[in-house]
Amino acid sequence: MTGITIRAARPKDAAAIARLSAELNEVVNDSTEHCTPENIKATLFFDDTSFHVLVAEKDGEPVCLACLPFRPTYARL
Repeated sequence: MTGITIRAARPKDAAAIARLSAELNEVVNDSTEHCTPENIKATLFFDDTSFHVLVAEKDGEPVCLACLPFRPTYARL
């Protein structure tokens, strides 16, 4: 067992999401100025359901994230 838990991101994860986003942006030489907890809270946690964020946590600390776009056209049966 790996001890990794995957769950939906919560507003209290904003600082960890900002940190993980900044780390990725640094690796790809992209701007990190928008990677702040305040910006994450303002853009991820509101009534827009166009995408969802998952976090993987180990020992209670988020260590990875995934942003999943939701496209209603793909959801039709």
